[in-house]
Order: sequence, then structure tokens, then C-alpha cells
Amino acid sequence: WCYTTDYPDVEWEECDVGEPKKCDASEPSLIASAQTRAPAQYAKLDGRTYAKCEGTYKRSDDLIQGKPIWDRIDPDSSRFIFFCSGKWRVTGSQWREGLLAENGGSCGSFISSDDGAAEWYAAKWDGAGAVAAAVAADGLIPLK
Repeated sequence: WCYTTDYPDVEWEECDVGEPKKCDASEPSLIASAQTRAPAQYAKLDGRTYAKCEGTYKRSDDLIQGKPIWDRIDPDSSRFIFFCSGKWRVTGSQWREGLLAENGGSCGSFISSDDGAAEWYAAKWDGAGAVAAAVAADGLIPLK
């Protein structure tokens, strides 16, 4: 059985991952690559959540508590993701301006992440019945 970091709860019956490659994390090219890698601009929340929060989101320039707001672009624009009090949260876009003005306010939301990962798409969403991943601009291809 094999597991991947993209789908840790899925057992892959037939897979050959080969011999692990050795990696020297202090290698200058790896450090430079990690430091210059731009954060994802699109990410997707999949699953069956309360208030139908799943969909594709796009990073905005607006910040709440020092983290970017993400606006849903598919299937519609009625949701957004924001960081508040140590968790990522999803709520209705009708409250976006108010929460932005109050820097998160009381953190009211439909669903929230299980943890406070640096990026919402790296957070665990098990309690909300969802999984998240960064995606290419077309919203379809997971970024590695």
C-alpha cells in the first residue's frame, strides 16, 4: 500500500515509489527555490460542507489578521475564506466588508479549519467535511 501527501487517507493498491532520493536541505539551490516560490493564487475546497462552502477560491490583496482573504470564484462568489483567531474560516460574502473593517471581528463563520496552517489550503478541514489543495489558475490541476 502507498499513501501520498495529496491524498493521505487514500490507500493506493498498486504503486511503485522507487527508492527514496536523498536530499540535502542546505543545498543553496533548494533554499533559493523555497524562498522565491510564490504562494498559490488559487485553491480549492472539496467535500460536503455546511452552507455549501466548497469551490475554487482566489487570493485577494485584502488582509484580515495579517493573512489574505480568499474570494470564491466557482461555483459563484457567495463565499470567502479568512484567517481569524488561529483558524481559517469560511462565511458569506455579504459579511466580507464588515469583517475586513473589523479585522475579523468575532470570527463568525459557517465552517472553520481544524488548525491554523500558514495557508488555508494546507490546513486540515476534517471537522468541516472537506479537503483543500492549491490548484492551477484553471482551478482543475492540483499544484505539486
